[in-house]
Amino acid sequence: MKTLFLALIFAIPSSAFCSEYHYSVKVTDEVTIQAMKKTGSWKPGCPVLPEDLRIVELTHHTFEGPDAQGKILVHKSIATEVGDIFGELYSIGFPIAKLRLIDDYNASDDASMNDNNSSAFNCRPITGMTGQFSNHSWGAAIDLNPTMNPYFKPKTPELLNLFRAGITASTLDSTLPSLLNIFCLNAPENCLVLPASASNLLDRSIVRAGTVTPTSAALKIFTKHGWTWGGNWPLNPADRVRSDTQHFEKRLIQ
Repeated sequence: MKTLFLALIFAIPSSAFCSEYHYSVKVTDEVTIQAMKKTGSWKPGCPVLPEDLRIVELTHHTFEGPDAQGKILVHKSIATEVGDIFGELYSIGFPIAKLRLIDDYNASDDASMNDNNSSAFNCRPITGMTGQFSNHSWGAAIDLNPTMNPYFKPKTPELLNLFRAGITASTLDSTLPSLLNIFCLNAPENCLVLPASASNLLDRSIVRAGTVTPTSAALKIFTKHGWTWGGNWPLNPADRVRSDTQHFEKRLIQ
C-alpha cells in the first residue's frame, strides 16, 4: 500500500502537455535495486545510493507509429523535471526508439547504444577516461537515441594533433563542434564513432526525426531547463576533443 501511495503522489496530470502523455515518478523498488547490484550498474563506491534515484515511467512516441511506455532512472532531485522534458519532447512529436533501464542490457553502455536505447543512470567512468565518474553515475545525464546521435572524436593522439593544427587562437569555441564534424566527415576513418552503427549519421547539419542538432527543437527544450548538450562541448586544452550528440547532462544542486 505504501508503494502505491507514493506512485499516486507523483503521478502528473497529462493535461500539462496533451491528452495522450502521462508520466509518474516512483521510488526505486527492491527488485530494481537488486538488478542494479547484479548487473553492476550500481556498486559500492558509486557517488549516489540507489535510494537517491527515481524511476520515471512515461509515454513516448516511437518510429514505428504507436506510442510506447518507457522507463528512465534519474536522480531524485531532477525526476519531475525529466518527466516534464519528455512531455515537451512528446508534444513536438519527437520519437524515441526505446526507453529501458540499463540493467536490461547487463549495464553495458555499448549494448544499450547499439539497440538505440535512451537511458540515464549507469555508474561508470567518463567515456575514454578512467578514474572519473560520468554524470550518468549520479543519474544526472541522459543519452538520447544514441544510434542516431553519435559520439565522435579523433581516433588517435596523432589524429588529435592533426585536428588541433587547424585551430588558431582566434577560433571560437562555438565553431569547434562544426569543425570537428567536418574533420570526421572528410575522413571518417580518422575518427572513433560510438556506436559504430551511427557512422552514416555523422553529418549534424541534417535534421532527421529523432536526431539532436544545433538547431533542433529537442535541444532547445533541454537547454531551456538548464541542461548542457554534449554536442556543444568546447575544446578542452588537456585532451578532451569530442562531440557527444546523444548526451545531455544537468548539474545537480546539492
